[in-house]
Amino acid sequence: MKTQALLISLAVLVPACAEPASVAGSHAGGATGLDAVDAQAAASDTSPGAADAAASADTRPEDVRSDGPAADHGGPPDAVGILCDPKTGSPPPGQADACKKGTALCGGAGTVTAVYTCNSVGCWNTAPCPADGPCVQAGPAGVGCTSGFGSCQGVYDAFFYLVGHHAPCAADSDCHLLKARCTVGLGVHGVAVNKGFSQAQLDGLAKTASKLGCKQYTCAATPPPIGAKCGKAGCEAF
Repeated sequence: MKTQALLISLAVLVPACAEPASVAGSHAGGATGLDAVDAQAAASDTSPGAADAAASADTRPEDVRSDGPAADHGGPPDAVGILCDPKTGSPPPGQADACKKGTALCGGAGTVTAVYTCNSVGCWNTAPCPADGPCVQAGPAGVGCTSGFGSCQGVYDAFFYLVGHHAPCAADSDCHLLKARCTVGLGVHGVAVNKGFSQAQLDGLAKTASKLGCKQYTCAATPPPIGAKCGKAGCEAF
């Protein structure tokens, strides 16, 4: 019964496929973070393709979950308290967490990440993400592995939220330029954001978009920018 309860809890707690259309719509008027990658880069870089997509299973967080901490994904985020006991699926005796049921967070480092979710008995479950599908915290679009988004709209909602949410900066050093994945509509040739949004996360979304056959927002390549700087509206390409 405990195993069944945890399965139900985690399936509810990680809304990786939430698809509010309002996210993409709210970004359309101010895409200051989207700029350039050139034709050669678009043709020869690692934009995910059909063969790549076919070779990779769509591993969702709930399919690879583990009820205990795992050393290979870098550990939980600082905000996580009591981890579930890997044997019982419950917190240690007398150590129930005050976490809110349904809360989900990303933990780990780089592409080695996991989704942490607070369950109904007061501890945090762990769902490791595949290396090529790192965890993203995408606001209304959901928290989960990029490989777990189940629709093009969900992928686009996550991308536009992440670009907008990671635009703020205080200095040029806060910003970096990511290679866009124009063939699946993730960026108009280049993406200038702060360092809270990584190339690995963008590529994970792009791989899922390719597998889903997403064609919205696609574009032709233009000359690339040379870098990113902090402008009046946040990080911008130049």
